[in-house]
Amino acid sequence: MFINYDELFVQPYISLKGRTRFTVLVNKREVGTITELKTKKWNLIYLFNLYFDLSKFYSFDYVVKGENDNIIGYIRKAGGFFKKRDIYVFDKNKELIATFKWNFKLTKLHLTMYKNNEPIWKINSGTMEMDYPLVDAKTEQPITIIRKRSPIYETVQENLKKGIDGFYIKTTESEEENFLRIATCIVLDFLLS
Repeated sequence: MFINYDELFVQPYISLKGRTRFTVLVNKREVGTITELKTKKWNLIYLFNLYFDLSKFYSFDYVVKGENDNIIGYIRKAGGFFKKRDIYVFDKNKELIATFKWNFKLTKLHLTMYKNNEPIWKINSGTMEMDYPLVDAKTEQPITIIRKRSPIYETVQENLKKGIDGFYIKTTESEEENFLRIATCIVLDFLLS
């Protein structure tokens, strides 16, 4: 799916109902989408969020699709007030392939991805950074850098409509790893927004 490209741009779309859609772009051309499966926006957490920022307590359930609407996988997080919830990544057959555990403080972000209860990669960074180094959890060697940037469009109107910060990621030869990198961008967007 995404192995034909060198770099992907994962960009959220903001609606009045909240962030419910992301697109995966290559040279400003859509090659994939991430959409919510079901929305329960009118729950108690949503009503409280109108007055207080409680977005970290939201639940979400995204489906990731490539070109031709082929399902690649799912990204899920349960909501709740009293316990920080992990974020789970499932393949297209709804089998668990990775878990994201996170710790978020005012200026620090710690995000670790686990496969089969083994840490694979992590991000330890500030919350106001533009570049998020993805490093191997065991060797501390850099894998790649996820870059948060705004795209530049030709007209002012396009910039206002589509110029929302997104994440640039390098692709690999592995479809699963590309999917996990896209999931990492979704998790970063969730934690940083």
